[in-house]
Amino acid sequence: MTKLPPLKLLSILTFSAISVLASPSSFAQLPSPVKNSHPLLYGSQADFLALKEQFPYKLPGFPKEGGSIEFEITPSSRSSGDWNNMPLFGASRDSGDVRGMFVRYLEQDTATEAWLQILFQGAPTVAGAVESIPKGRSSTIYLKWDPETHEAVLKINDKLVPGFTWKKTSDGKYIDWTPENQLFAFAGRANDIFGKLVLKNKKGDILLNHEVSEWQAWNEYVLQADKLITTLQNCSGKSDEAAPCNVETGSRGDIVGAARTLALAYNISAAPKYLDAAKQYVDKLTLLEGAKLGLGGEWSMGGRVAAMGTLYDWLHNNLDEVRLAKLALRIKETVSFSHPNSGDILSVSLCGYQGMTMSPLKCTLEPVYQNWDRANPNQKSIAHSYLGAHNFSAISNLTIGLLAIAPEHPDVLPALETSYQHFLKGFLPAREFISGEGGHHMGFAYGSGGELIERIIMWRRALEATAPSLFSADWQYKLIYPYIYGLRADGRFPARGDNFDTLPYLNAISNMALWAATQNNDKVAQGFYSNSGRNRGWSKAPLVWDRLLFGKVAYEPEQQRALPKSRLFGVAGEVVMRDTWDGNATILEFKSSNFVSQNHQHLDQNSFSLFYKSPLLIDSGLYDNYGNSHWSNYYTRTIAHNSILVYDPSEIFSLPGDTILYNDGGQWFKNPQTTYPTMEEVRPGGPNYLDGVSNFEDGLNYSYVKGNASKAYAAQKMDQNTGFLRSIVYLRKPSFWNKPVALIFDSVTTEKLLPANSLLHMATEPVARAPKEVANEGGGRFRLRFNQGQQPAFTILNGGGLATVQVVLPENANIVKVGGVAAGNNCRQIGSDAKVAKPMDPANLPAGYSVNDCRFTAPYPGGNGYANYPVLKSGQQSDMSDVGAWRLEIMAPQAPTEKSPQFFLNVVSVDDNTNGQAATMPEVVRLTNKTQATAEVLQIGSRTLVAFNRGTAPASSISWSSSISGSFDLLAVGMKPSTRYELVSDAGGSKVELKENANGSYWSSDQGVVNIGF
Repeated sequence: MTKLPPLKLLSILTFSAISVLASPSSFAQLPSPVKNSHPLLYGSQADFLALKEQFPYKLPGFPKEGGSIEFEITPSSRSSGDWNNMPLFGASRDSGDVRGMFVRYLEQDTATEAWLQILFQGAPTVAGAVESIPKGRSSTIYLKWDPETHEAVLKINDKLVPGFTWKKTSDGKYIDWTPENQLFAFAGRANDIFGKLVLKNKKGDILLNHEVSEWQAWNEYVLQADKLITTLQNCSGKSDEAAPCNVETGSRGDIVGAARTLALAYNISAAPKYLDAAKQYVDKLTLLEGAKLGLGGEWSMGGRVAAMGTLYDWLHNNLDEVRLAKLALRIKETVSFSHPNSGDILSVSLCGYQGMTMSPLKCTLEPVYQNWDRANPNQKSIAHSYLGAHNFSAISNLTIGLLAIAPEHPDVLPALETSYQHFLKGFLPAREFISGEGGHHMGFAYGSGGELIERIIMWRRALEATAPSLFSADWQYKLIYPYIYGLRADGRFPARGDNFDTLPYLNAISNMALWAATQNNDKVAQGFYSNSGRNRGWSKAPLVWDRLLFGKVAYEPEQQRALPKSRLFGVAGEVVMRDTWDGNATILEFKSSNFVSQNHQHLDQNSFSLFYKSPLLIDSGLYDNYGNSHWSNYYTRTIAHNSILVYDPSEIFSLPGDTILYNDGGQWFKNPQTTYPTMEEVRPGGPNYLDGVSNFEDGLNYSYVKGNASKAYAAQKMDQNTGFLRSIVYLRKPSFWNKPVALIFDSVTTEKLLPANSLLHMATEPVARAPKEVANEGGGRFRLRFNQGQQPAFTILNGGGLATVQVVLPENANIVKVGGVAAGNNCRQIGSDAKVAKPMDPANLPAGYSVNDCRFTAPYPGGNGYANYPVLKSGQQSDMSDVGAWRLEIMAPQAPTEKSPQFFLNVVSVDDNTNGQAATMPEVVRLTNKTQATAEVLQIGSRTLVAFNRGTAPASSISWSSSISGSFDLLAVGMKPSTRYELVSDAGGSKVELKENANGSYWSSDQGVVNIGF
């Protein structure tokens, strides 16, 4: 289905960039010189001055002696994360005599109106009212107070609210009151949108005239900067401290974030305390020398170089010559640092395994950017890292440092030129290959293109006279669309790949939306930012960075409702299907990529997840620590995903460095030496190529996708062409059910007559409907037996949603329920070392571990039963809703006796969780003609048929038995594309056939779908 783009340079280059490719120099040049004035990183002095005008950097005190405040609010309905009686402005007087204005929601909403309580509160209350304002429309709230004249005024949308007057005591005197405890802060519900904010004193002088979000953003930014000052002053020297204290081994984001926050706070406010703290941070960063320059590996080294470059550039006119010189020296020393026993350093990230000279700062040999020969030791390259993330981060961070000092230190230009070539010939073409239609093979967290956009802006603004098209291409404007489609009602995205907290208001997401909006006039992206990014959830400070990079962007209403409700994201193989664009959407996300790699991509091809009000069928596991036992043996492996296992006891799962992982029966790499593949190795014929999505169609009331994950498995156990074919039909508006229904049909053809095992993961324990017997097999495994011929069904309840799974195939399935905590079993607990799968002593488990934990069980090495690969806590992921605790394993009752497909078919329906269980589920009847089993045909409800072709080639005819009299709706998939078909039935109407006929009444689509009535 997906045509892979050719290997090429970036689509759009400036003329000067193209011309330098023909330069006779051994190292190519930059497209134009680095600017010779500071600041140059991400903006000029004019950009910083413009930013300064957008925020209330002189934070006013609240006028207690009298004044007025006016703000705009577009109220929303309450979401799952909102509190009861959510505050809008000020603080409640729940404890003590808190004197101030307070506006909050009351829990008496209607579908169209939000009710507010507005108070001048004290002990007693001075003035108060309860009023409603329309949801989804902007309203203006105006409050005025004068303690001297006892004037209290409330206006809503310029209309005076009667009865909002200053109260008197029992003796007839006005209550003595001023807003002396006023909390000058705005909260609101998660999806509220604030507008203008005007604050005046008693004389009518304007103290503040900004948007509420600008006030919130700068107020939070200042609080962050002040916290950094306090932290710097109280560093303990302990190794587990975060930045700005731990610059030795801290994360790059923390290290460079502290530098940005302090320097930007000073540039906008000119407050000396921020400059003093920044100087203290400079001294801390430059203290490292010699062998300590390599502490923390490229992750921390890159953070230090970017932090030092930011401070050098943004505070260049405020730092003394000694500090400037030391910063420049440390930047060059850190970039060129070498160590014979480590590749986890910046010089290797830039040059490959070779040395660097210090002056000029350059790789000994120019790296090979394309068509690298792995077997040639004379070719130095990082081409195997272009599809990953770490080298891109490392090179981008060292580029920040080198750009900053280049005006005064031109000896760093050769290293900058190498960085530029990596962007031009490696990182950006790789990202275009992956995300030409949007999406990413690593999912939503590491797949974000927000940092990519930031890095393009970095280059553009640091170089002289570069055309606006430098590094730009149309595919970059599509990066935001998986997030538009994938945003769930809980404000998160599907937990695909290594998943850390990824929220729509973070810069990693807003950068993509704003890039499409400002560079391509994309109103859908602009509306997404305005309504999912601009309100920023609970954090508003990222707005400051948005404004520096993109300027002020006008509010745009939501525009995605005009989009198709499902979308395929190309080579990444992501497909997102939904039924609505509101908070009640049922989202089915599917993935079948065109290649496999390691890093943060999982072995999860042809897997899917389902969300309705809460996660129901999930990608399980927790991103706790990259490379540990849980990550290596469970979280990244096929066993943690809703996919297929084929267990071959002779299969070996190995990695370079003599690491042998356990055999889960899942997917693996054809060549363990190419877990970090080059662009050439992921193309057809390469060891990391996969077939991916072969068919996709989005209809008015349905979506259909078919993925081929055969090559994701070892050839010794899986047919490499038609081994694992998964077809999903998503019915968004079925006539027989009030919510979406999904049908998942698998055809699995194994070698050596190996049985296949279909997995379904969930956060809560699945409830079996009328099982005959539940047998506790130990190790967190419960075998479920049903009556012969009974169609098993399970209900999964989570939050406000539920899913019902009806297991149609295999008939008389062998089903095991696995997992749980304290569910009646003990499990062996495996230690965290990925290289040694060693069980911990059950009598002496570390604090927090429990023998009752069976959530993440997998085969124990050597085939000796099962063991749990536990987790405790993650510094990457705070939300646990997608972590999971249970799974179902579904197998045929007997192993196959010949090499022929094993079929699996589940029908999944969603509903509201109102009474703890689903009262009903759609009626599902299998109609397949037993004598001509060319298709699996289901009747769902009274008149809806869905047919799946059993064969591996497109079908010219399928048939089934039916008792339906009269018309019916039919959706048949796997048919020949763009072909005419007719429906015929025998005299009694018991056999129906859909067959090819040049004069037939029904055309199949170009994706092989025959749609009659959908």
